Amino acid sequence: MGEWDRLRSEFVRGEWFDFLHPHGFAESTPMLEEFIKTHGLDGAHLRDPLTAIRRLSATLYEALGYDKSVTDADSPIDHALEAGRGVCQDFAHIMIAVCRAWGVPARYVSGYLYTDRAHTMDRSDPDSTHAWVEVFLPSLRWVGFDPTNNVVAGERHVVAAVGATMATCRPRAGSTRATPIRPWWWRSRCATPARPWPSRSSCACRARLLQRRPPPGGGRGLRPAASAAATTTAAAVATVATP
Repeated sequence: MGEWDRLRSEFVRGEWFDFLHPHGFAESTPMLEEFIKTHGLDGAHLRDPLTAIRRLSATLYEALGYDKSVTDADSPIDHALEAGRGVCQDFAHIMIAVCRAWGVPARYVSGYLYTDRAHTMDRSDPDSTHAWVEVFLPSLRWVGFDPTNNVVAGERHVVAAVGATMATCRPRAGSTRATPIRPWWWRSRCATPARPWPSRSSCACRARLLQRRPPPGGGRGLRPAASAAATTTAAAVATVATP
């Protein structure tokens, strides 16, 4: 069984359904179809998937320039295709749309790239977040491609979020769950925190209360033994509470 046959299997199409269909910015348009025909990508998927995707990444790198002034966060892919320039999110959305049209699961990755322009050909802005693409190949699992710089994602690529498009994996948006930190006096149905260690002032107060108990045989009918025990306890507590 070849790699394309594995990609067409029911398991792959069901497991990665969300990354196989057009979504948001990553969708096919007439301008994208024209771009594919112009650059000879309409027959690239006839090769093995890995070779086809590497060629797609190289074509985007050569055909589109890197320019931050052309598009913004809400720009569709047609803006970058028409201008012939764009930023990393435009490269990623275009590549995702083509891969999904070929039947290859592809997802958007948001994160950071350690740039080294002195020794590499990186075009990305070193002071901004970065975006690239991960494609699913059954024999290799998820493989990252960076069409902005025409490299395979490696140790310099730091992943922050993954989603179908940029709109679903913004690194500074979302929700989280955590166990709240409550003070010691908080009482709930599930657990009761331990009482704090008694201070000297509380010990002295208790000693004074014990000393006010009625004498043996009097008052409220206390037995002599109980009253004597209370007096002994009061004396001991008073001794501890004395600084």
